Amino acid sequence: MEPNAESRKMPHAHSFYHGASPALLCPITMELMLDPVIDANGNTFERVAIERALEHKPGICPLSNAEYTAGAARLMPNRAVRNLVDEYLKRTGNACVLSISRILGSIVVACVAPAL
Repeated sequence: MEPNAESRKMPHAHSFYHGASPALLCPITMELMLDPVIDANGNTFERVAIERALEHKPGICPLSNAEYTAGAARLMPNRAVRNLVDEYLKRTGNACVLSISRILGSIVVACVAPAL
């Protein structure tokens, strides 16, 4: 018996993050932000997502589609959101966690055993 197309569909990207605050999800990718940065307008994004958006439209905020004041996004790490994401991951005991390696510029899957 062949599975129907509906059963072969992948779950929605952010369904893995059930219970996560929307503030922890990147507004571009709708995925948990593992390397959150804040832009000049006070918006928080996943670093890779905002950098790609800025490559396509330099100096333009992807949320408002307006030019940044002074023409630059001026991305800075958002440590507060990073700490909240870390707390969420610890609290939910996710067995596999995606982490971004900035040195390698690639996504690495790190599997960790949940706490017993």
